[in-house]
Amino acid sequence: MTLLILDLIGILVGILFFGKSFGARSLFAALSFAAFFRLYELFPPVMPSFAQLPWIAALFGGVLLGLGEGILLKNKIASGFDSSIALVVERKFHVPVSLWYLVTDSLVLLASLSYLPIMRLFYTFVTVLVSNSTIALLGINLLPLRGRNSNVIAFLNLPLKEQCMAWSQRIPTLYWRKNQSMESLLWTVEPLTENIP
Repeated sequence: MTLLILDLIGILVGILFFGKSFGARSLFAALSFAAFFRLYELFPPVMPSFAQLPWIAALFGGVLLGLGEGILLKNKIASGFDSSIALVVERKFHVPVSLWYLVTDSLVLLASLSYLPIMRLFYTFVTVLVSNSTIALLGINLLPLRGRNSNVIAFLNLPLKEQCMAWSQRIPTLYWRKNQSMESLLWTVEPLTENIP
C-alpha cells in the first residue's frame, strides 16, 4: 500500500512538470507493470535458475532492467515514484536520469547493509551499475547516419510522441540510394526528411 501511495505521489509531481498526458501514460505503465508482475507469479519460471551463477544473473538482469526502464524514460514515461522523480530532477536540475538512479540505488543498498549478506549486496550493485549504464546508453541521441537528411535508425531513435506525429503526417516509403558508398549503406525514409533532425 505504501508503494502504491508513493507511486501516485510521484506521478502527481510528474504531472505538474510534464502535463496530464504524462500522468495517463505513467499510470498505465505502473498498472501494467504491477499486473504483469502478478501474472508472472502465477506461473512456474520459464528460464532456468541462475542462483548458482550470480554474475550472469546480475549482468543479464541489469541489461533487461535497463532496457525496460530506459525505453520508458526515453519517451518521458514513469513506471513509479523513483522514475517520476528522476525525470523531474533531470528536467529541473539537468541531472541525468542514470546518475540520479545510481545515487538513490546506492543509498538504498547502503541502508540494506544492516540485514543483507555482503556478497548479495555486491551482485545487486553490479545489477544497478549495468542497468544504469544501459539507461544512459538509451538516453544518448544517435547522430544521423550519412545519407540524405534522415534514416530509419534516426527515426526509431526519436521519442514516441515525435514518431507518432511524423507517421500521422504521411506514410513513409522506403527506397535505396544506388549511389551510396559501402560505408553509408542504409535504408532512407524519404517523406520524413523535414520531420527528423
